[in-house]
Amino acid sequence: MLELGYTVLAAYRRQGYATEAIIALMEEASIEHGVHRFRLAISPTNAPSRALAIKLGFEVVGDQLDPDDGPELLYERHWPPAPQ
Repeated sequence: MLELGYTVLAAYRRQGYATEAIIALMEEASIEHGVHRFRLAISPTNAPSRALAIKLGFEVVGDQLDPDDGPELLYERHWPPAPQ
């Protein structure tokens, strides 16, 4: 499993950069390194990042208390997506 992290500066938010970056990172890790399970750790108060995680198919699998960042929700997903 690989944990992904990202920050988008305020002037560039809501333009699809995080979406494209996360998809590209999962694709590269999957193809080049055989990683197929991905995690995001997001503050419960960060509604935009939580919405992005759901949009990208991540599901809440638990929570944790990060010593630096405080409470976090843990989201995970498999990549590539399962055929439908």
